[in-house]
Amino acid sequence: MVKKLLFGTTNPRKFQDIAGIAETLPLDLLAPWDLDLQLHVDESGNHPEENACIKALAYANAAGMPTLALDSGLFIDGLDDARQPGVHVRRVGGRALSDEEMVTHYANVVRELGGHAKGRWVTALAVFAMKGGVRSICVEHATQFTAVPSAQRNPGNPLNSLQIDVQTGTYYAEQNTKLQPQPRVKERFAARVEAFLASELQRL
Repeated sequence: MVKKLLFGTTNPRKFQDIAGIAETLPLDLLAPWDLDLQLHVDESGNHPEENACIKALAYANAAGMPTLALDSGLFIDGLDDARQPGVHVRRVGGRALSDEEMVTHYANVVRELGGHAKGRWVTALAVFAMKGGVRSICVEHATQFTAVPSAQRNPGNPLNSLQIDVQTGTYYAEQNTKLQPQPRVKERFAARVEAFLASELQRL
């Protein structure tokens, strides 16, 4: 039986990515705009897992249905704790940056670190089931940044223009544009997400 699951996000690109991963599962993944649902969630957590759980609960309560939520955090080698993006990857200086502003800001950060920097993404997913509460997982992967951005952009994922696939030496943004095979890290991420959603089906 196909189960309905709301994905609590305002980012169409993220919805598309997760929907693509979940397409082999008996899931009818819905977006807030499918339900004419507009919701502002106070993401007050200090870790991606906290924020994912906060968003899952908020959207589930608003929509009255099981909900998936996702949140990510970025940690860059060489930055002290006060300057780490953490869960505020897009929010700098008290305001949300546009995609292009993010590329400029993080290119400058990496330039300060010598033009190249290693980092890691922490991505958390949480599913709130109406009778079973919330469950979550975290997925981490290492990445490499350069201060010289690609000319290509992936709307909704601007930092793909600064991240290099160390296996191929190409920008993530250019791999998507040229329809080349996705980086192995994305394949591992997709496998973890698919396994998590599959395990949650019985609770929905």
